[in-house]
Amino acid sequence: MVGVKVFGAHSAGGVLWFACAGEDGFHDIGEDFRVAVPTALESGEALERTQEDLARVLRRHRPDEVWLVAPESSYRAGYSEFLLRATVETLLILACNAEGIPVERKARQTIRGLLALPRKGGLATHSDVVGERFAPHWGPSKRDLAAMVALAAVKELSND
Repeated sequence: MVGVKVFGAHSAGGVLWFACAGEDGFHDIGEDFRVAVPTALESGEALERTQEDLARVLRRHRPDEVWLVAPESSYRAGYSEFLLRATVETLLILACNAEGIPVERKARQTIRGLLALPRKGGLATHSDVVGERFAPHWGPSKRDLAAMVALAAVKELSND
């Protein structure tokens, strides 16, 4: 895919973090680097509003593809935290589908392999591979992971 433009996405603490990258490097997406979800996700209205917010971000930047990083294999969470993560990731997938943008959930091992990172330590501990830090909210496990996922996606898709 020539001239690829991808969104890397990471879910943490009720926030979806985004980074946008292409073969020409990272793209500034302004305040769209994060979408916070309402605390009352059990209501249908809150779910719809969050999906609409995500769709607006996707329409504004029109990535060719979105890659969503899966949690660490050692991920442990209580029910409410797990439910929040699963819900916001599902809303992102639905928003991508509604906008006609392919979305894939990628294992952290896949990201490590594409970026030739060591297996030791959490994925976020290797965020220096990105080469630049984006303020605000660079790590831990926020925009740093989204940027790593976007970089891995560009490497993979540019070789197709």
